[in-house]
Amino acid sequence: MFPCLQLLPAVLRALKGRAARRCLTQELHLHVQQNRAVLDHQQFDFIVRIMNCCLQDCTSLDEHGIAAALLPLVTAFCRKLSPGVTQFAYSCVQEHVVWSTPQFWEAMFYGDVQTHIRALYLEPAEDRDHVQAGDVSAPEDERSALDVASEQRRLWPTLSREKQQELVQKEESTVFSQAIHYANRMSYLLLPLDSSRSRLLRERAGLGDLESASNSLVTNSMAGSVAESYDTESGFEDAETCDVAGAVVRFINRFVDKVCTESGVTSDHLKGLHVMVPDIVQMHIETLEAVHRESKRLPPIQKPKLLRPRLLPGEECVLDGLRVYLLPDGREEGAGGSGGGPALLPAEGAVFLTTYRVIFTGMPTDPLVGEQVVVRSFPVAALTKEKRISVQTPVDQLLQDGLQLRSCTFQLLRMAFDEEVGSDSAELFRKQLHKLRYPPDIRGTFAFTLGSTHAPGRPPRATKDKGPSLKTLSRNLVKNAKKTIGRQYVTRKKYSPPSWEHRGQPPPEDQEDEISVSEELEPSTLTPSSALKPSDRMTMSSLVERACCRDYQRLGLGTLSSSLSRAKSEPFRISPVNRMYAICRSYPGLLIVPQSVQDNALQRVSRCYR
Repeated sequence: MFPCLQLLPAVLRALKGRAARRCLTQELHLHVQQNRAVLDHQQFDFIVRIMNCCLQDCTSLDEHGIAAALLPLVTAFCRKLSPGVTQFAYSCVQEHVVWSTPQFWEAMFYGDVQTHIRALYLEPAEDRDHVQAGDVSAPEDERSALDVASEQRRLWPTLSREKQQELVQKEESTVFSQAIHYANRMSYLLLPLDSSRSRLLRERAGLGDLESASNSLVTNSMAGSVAESYDTESGFEDAETCDVAGAVVRFINRFVDKVCTESGVTSDHLKGLHVMVPDIVQMHIETLEAVHRESKRLPPIQKPKLLRPRLLPGEECVLDGLRVYLLPDGREEGAGGSGGGPALLPAEGAVFLTTYRVIFTGMPTDPLVGEQVVVRSFPVAALTKEKRISVQTPVDQLLQDGLQLRSCTFQLLRMAFDEEVGSDSAELFRKQLHKLRYPPDIRGTFAFTLGSTHAPGRPPRATKDKGPSLKTLSRNLVKNAKKTIGRQYVTRKKYSPPSWEHRGQPPPEDQEDEISVSEELEPSTLTPSSALKPSDRMTMSSLVERACCRDYQRLGLGTLSSSLSRAKSEPFRISPVNRMYAICRSYPGLLIVPQSVQDNALQRVSRCYR
C-alpha cells in the first residue's frame, strides 16, 4: 500500500478534472462487476477518500453525472467490521449538497423508471445490451425510452383490453418498486452514521428550508395527511433521533408524493408507500447503531506526532496544541517556487496559543515532502480579523469546522480542526484568543507582563547620588550667564520636506547646524498651561482635542493635564515635549512615557538620534 500512499496526492489533484472523475467511475464499476467490492480497512479508507474528492466539486444538480455514477457504487463497496456488521461507503460520503437536492433524486428516479419500462416493452434480443442506470459507458445508438413510448402509443389501440390492463399494472408496479428502492437509497445517504448529529441534516443538507418550501412541491392532499399522521405517531422515543428521523421521513414522503402523483400511481399504492417509509427509516437507524458502535472499536489511524514550538524567553503556552490542518490560502504553496514543486500545504499539525503568539507547527500531508516542517506564527496583538469557515479536510475530504485568522503582519492562517477536536475546544480557543487580543487593561499585554518580572540573576539598579556634580554646576553657571546677558534664542524654522530633486543629497551646512542646535528648553516651557504663551496654549488645546489623546486617556495611559501639573498618581503620562516636532520629526506630537521620565531627559536622548 505504500506506492498507493505515494501516488494518492497526485490522484487527488488529477480528480479535479471531469475526464479523470468519469474514468474513475468506470474503473470502480468494473471492480463491482468482478465481485471485488469487499475491501479491507485501508483500501476502504482510500476508496472513500477518492469518492469524496470526486463529489466535492459536484453541484446540487450534478450536471456532469458524477454523483449519478457513484450512487450505485456507494451501496456496493463495503468492509467487514465484525461478524454480521458491514459498513458501506455511503455512510462516509453523506456530507455533500447533492444528496439533499430533490431535483437530483427526481432525475435519478425517472431515469431508472424509463430504463425498466424500456426493458419491459423491448424484446429480450433487443435489450441484451441494456445497461444499468448510472453507467456512464452506455452506448448512444440504442433506442431511447421516448422512442419506445411513441411506438407503444401507436400500437395501443390494436391491443386487447386484457393486454392493456396487464401493461398498466406492470408499469405501475415498476414505479412502485422503484419508489421503494429510492426510499431506501435516500435513507442511506440522508441518515448520519451517528444519529445524535442532528445538526448534519439542518446545516449541511438544509432540510429545514425544504420543509418550509413544501408548498412548491406537488403534494397529494390525502397522502399528505397520511404522512403527517405517521410523522406524529412514528413511535421514536429519543428526541434527537426523532428529529433526524422525522426530517428524513418528511423529505422522502414529499419525494414519493411528487413522483408517484406525476406517474399516476393509485392512491392505495401511495398510501402503502407512506406506511412503509417510517419503517424503512427506523430499520436503517437500527442498522446504523450497530455499525457506529463497531466503527468506534476500530484502532485509531496513526497520526503524526505533534511538534512543540520553540518559545521566546518569558513566553508561556495558554492552550495546549489543538490538532488542525493548515490549508492553502492562495499564496505560493510549493517548495520549488513559482516553477512548481511539491506542495507544502495542506499541512497536518497543531495550533498553539501563547501569551505572545499564535503558532502552527506541522508537516505537509504530501509524502514527498513529509520530512519538512511548516511553521506559521504571528503576534496575538496583530490579529485583525477572525471568522469561522466550513472547509474540507485534506485527509478524508469531509466538512469540518474551520477558522481563518488574518493579521496585520501579512499572515493568514486557514485552519480546519481535526475530527478529534470537539466544538467546545474550538470555541475555547476562540475565546482565549479574543481575551489575549483585547485585554481589559494595558498591563495585560505581553510586553508589560514580561517587563513586570525581573530576569533571574539581574542585580537591582543602583540609585544615583542626587547631589549636583561639578559638570552640572558648570553647565548651569553658563546657562545663567547667557540668560543674564539677554541671549536671544534661535527661532526654529518650519520644516518643509525637500523636493524630489534634492532628496538623497546631504543637507546644506547652515541647515545642519540649525537642526543640530541643542536647545535646552527652559523650565518655563514645561510649566502648566497658565504659564504658556497664547500660541502654545492654542497648540495644547488642539492636542487635547486630538483623537489619539482621547484614545490614550481611554486606555489608561495618563492625561495631558496630569502631565502638566506633575501629578504622580498615575504610572504613565502624556508628554507634549514633541508638540512642535522639535524633538523628533517622525514621532507623534504626544508621547507616552513613564511618570519618572522627565522631558529634559527625552531631549538629551533625542540628540543621539538626529
